[in-house]
Amino acid sequence: MTQNFFQRGAMWLKESLHALRLQPVSLTGIAIFSLMLSGILSSLPLVGSMLAGLWMPFGTVLTAEAARDTLEGRSPSYRSLAAAWSDPAARSGLIGIGVFSAVWMELVFLLFEFLGRSDISQWKMTEKGLDMSTVTANFPTTAVAVMAVLYIPFLMATTFAPILVRIHHQKLMKSLFFSFFGALRSIGSILTFLVLVGVLCVLLITGIELALALLGFPNGLAYIGPFVAAGISTILQAGVWVMFRDIFSGIPANDP
Repeated sequence: MTQNFFQRGAMWLKESLHALRLQPVSLTGIAIFSLMLSGILSSLPLVGSMLAGLWMPFGTVLTAEAARDTLEGRSPSYRSLAAAWSDPAARSGLIGIGVFSAVWMELVFLLFEFLGRSDISQWKMTEKGLDMSTVTANFPTTAVAVMAVLYIPFLMATTFAPILVRIHHQKLMKSLFFSFFGALRSIGSILTFLVLVGVLCVLLITGIELALALLGFPNGLAYIGPFVAAGISTILQAGVWVMFRDIFSGIPANDP
């Protein structure tokens, strides 16, 4: 069993890397567009969190279908956004996931602020920035633990739900249910994939830092780092499609 889920997670990473190699510019551009739009929307006052939540399922569909097209030998594009919006059933389902995401995350952050308020108020700022000794001495353990307990199941329920709505035409609640239990059923492989991506990220950054230091550019990572981050983000988003394809391969393509 251990070998099986490790091999599956490793295979997902291999295919995600393959997608990046096939379309390093187009696929990365779509992944960065999705992330940047989410960041821009979330920075807007008052309505930012709601708009970012509404965008999330559409962004998931965009990047997932881009990875699918790449791996199937087609050029990734933004056409999936127009197709999802023009499909009334998909549009309403994706908007429903977006509203659920926005409301849930807002409640989670409000609860975090409430539980961690007394600890965070003890943090001190200095001329050099945040005094990390005050952070470690007043770490909001309870708030972080509660946030993790609420956020992880939410992530499991919403990661694959937009693709289930778009491709398998599932209703809102059914897509959240299937996404959660599909992720739970394959949690070992998913964690393996995430750990391997983390290891890859550390190895890349360490290798680049050493190479730059040997070449006499000790601060060069500040310039190359964004490209590494873009590549890792693309791998993660391509991985969502690869995982979805395998986890939900037994579901009919036109589930009523």
